[in-house]
Amino acid sequence: MIKRWVASLVDSPEKARARVGAMLESSGLPYVRDAVIPDRIGGYTEVGHMLLTAEGILLVESEYFRGAVHSSAFTMNWTCFEGHERHVFRNPMHRQRELADTLDKMILGERVGVGVRTCFVICGPVRFASETPDGVLPEARLRDYLVERGGAPTARQRAVWSVLLSRVACQPVAPFGIVNEGSHAHLSPRCPS
Repeated sequence: MIKRWVASLVDSPEKARARVGAMLESSGLPYVRDAVIPDRIGGYTEVGHMLLTAEGILLVESEYFRGAVHSSAFTMNWTCFEGHERHVFRNPMHRQRELADTLDKMILGERVGVGVRTCFVICGPVRFASETPDGVLPEARLRDYLVERGGAPTARQRAVWSVLLSRVACQPVAPFGIVNEGSHAHLSPRCPS
């Protein structure tokens, strides 16, 4: 218990974001970060991380929390209690579902047989007041989660991935499972296909 408390004092959202990024990058799966896609109202929005898995495209978002979170997968808002402070915010899983729907329409998911799934990674010294909602993954489970989905994508999935990357602006990290060393420097207008 004391070890966890001490770790929470030296941890930060930036460190958690770096850990999640490192796990995704080292997964060996085709991966891009900071992808900019069209949104539902004619503008653009950013997807933190997209990976190509044997199950299809996986959207991964992560958030750092401290305290106790009262939530479910379907409530409109979540509430986080940290000491005497109370923070109410929109359920982040709703945004993920919207992003998944947008990407699914972009790639004609049902027609081509490549689904879009979501994973919300929760970081920091946080606990859920009731059960952890479906679709929420503690940071400590992320590596195992990726290993479970680490099979080789099909040729069809790779083709859809290439088309998707040609249509979005993104930060290429490992578009085909190989890390591009010079890719971290800037946001490219298009990912390599």
